[in-house]
Amino acid sequence: MISPIKLGNTNFSYNQASLFEETKDHSAYFHEEGANLSGYKAGRAMFLRNNITFRNLATPIEVTDKYNKKIEGKDHLDLPNIHVYEYPDTNLQVIVNEISDIRDKNKFQISFSLLNNGIKNDSVTKKNILMELIRLSFNKNNINANLNEDFGTFINIDISNNTSEIKIINILNKIITQPKFSKRDLEKCKKTLIDTINSEKYQKETEEFKKLVDGSLLNSKEETIKNIQNTTLSDIYSYYSEILKNTEAQYTVTIDKSFIDDNKNLFYSTLNSGMSNKFQKQSDKVLSSLEAITNKENLRFYDNDNDAYITFHYPVKIDSDRERLIYRYLTLLEIFWRVPYVSEDSGGKKYSLPMELNSNDITSNKYGFLEFKFVPKGNEKIDSTDDAIEVFKAVLGILYGEKLAPNTLESIKDYEKELYNERLNKNFDDERTHEILKNYRKNVFKIYELIDDIDFEDIKRSIEYILFEQNPIVIINEKINPYEVKGQTVDNNIINC
Repeated sequence: MISPIKLGNTNFSYNQASLFEETKDHSAYFHEEGANLSGYKAGRAMFLRNNITFRNLATPIEVTDKYNKKIEGKDHLDLPNIHVYEYPDTNLQVIVNEISDIRDKNKFQISFSLLNNGIKNDSVTKKNILMELIRLSFNKNNINANLNEDFGTFINIDISNNTSEIKIINILNKIITQPKFSKRDLEKCKKTLIDTINSEKYQKETEEFKKLVDGSLLNSKEETIKNIQNTTLSDIYSYYSEILKNTEAQYTVTIDKSFIDDNKNLFYSTLNSGMSNKFQKQSDKVLSSLEAITNKENLRFYDNDNDAYITFHYPVKIDSDRERLIYRYLTLLEIFWRVPYVSEDSGGKKYSLPMELNSNDITSNKYGFLEFKFVPKGNEKIDSTDDAIEVFKAVLGILYGEKLAPNTLESIKDYEKELYNERLNKNFDDERTHEILKNYRKNVFKIYELIDDIDFEDIKRSIEYILFEQNPIVIINEKINPYEVKGQTVDNNIINC
């Protein structure tokens, strides 16, 4: 039997099934026959006036244990401060890092990401306009939000300031789930984009980009502006609705533990407000694809006032956290190279070869570039591009031939475990921790297991695929005196590695 709910001194009973019946807008619902209050019916207005709303799920369900499982025989990273919550039948996930002793009690970090699972009829024009409109909405609410999108996400929203946590979440939810853009805002954003397109800097960057890709695949300046001008608010709302339904949504929150202890119900109820009905799981996910950038004319020269250096950009696609770690290890191997490599063909010159990814952590399903950059050691100079390339190839041969010390990879693993243990510790208060959580998400609990599972054969396969089977974009920064080049052109220096 259902017990009656008591409001003040008045008892009323309700039909539980109808009270929680889901409506299209998920707003407060009260069945006409479900309640009587002192002889008259209490309707929806009373509940809204008292700020009482009913939804199909008031708070998300904690599922931390589902992901925080120790694999037998594997080292495991214990993270009692990190909690994972999910909304059943939705694609919305919340990851919370509760810092026990946060330096600034009033500061917290929150990120909202729409992870790219692919949508039908994607549009760069609509995406750019949408980003500008969302950015404008935050500015109007005096919230400093960093918006960006990369190869792995549609939208990243990062907020870190001293404004009330609940206030920020409410505004963030409203902008995400109930966006209201005016025609005036739309025209303002269009003008911003068109002014950017007409700028000299943008035109120069566009010309450079055309050298890397097939220029015929790009819209002309006039076509791009026309597409912007013809976009309506209806187009934006329709496009955004498709994004919300066909992407994985994720909250990442770094916050003071004492705040959660005192405001847990309010905090999670606020996160849920208006969210769960916007991210229903779709069965017809459309997989996105992006072909790797390849270009026969892949050698580019830049004038440089400082010491010369050369970089190799290899297109990569990361399908899993395991792959991300493998490519990361490629960038860490140089840490253990204590002696600079000397090429027999380099005239005895020594070169250090610091290797780094263009992004510190590549998120799952992200396309990017693995960047290898090497700079002369000490006061040495790169006098010959050909010599520098030979040195680069020789070092790759060392890696591929397993000529490194046998314990090199194990040393990297130990280094990585120590690093993650420090940065994910419950008392470690740093923006880097928040970034790790945002990138690894629920797999953050399996970092140690992923690390243990990688061997040198994985490194070799990555080198073989990324470095030997793909043509890099080669960027050479060297001191070039145009009067000494004597007719030499870039076309005469095209290389393939």
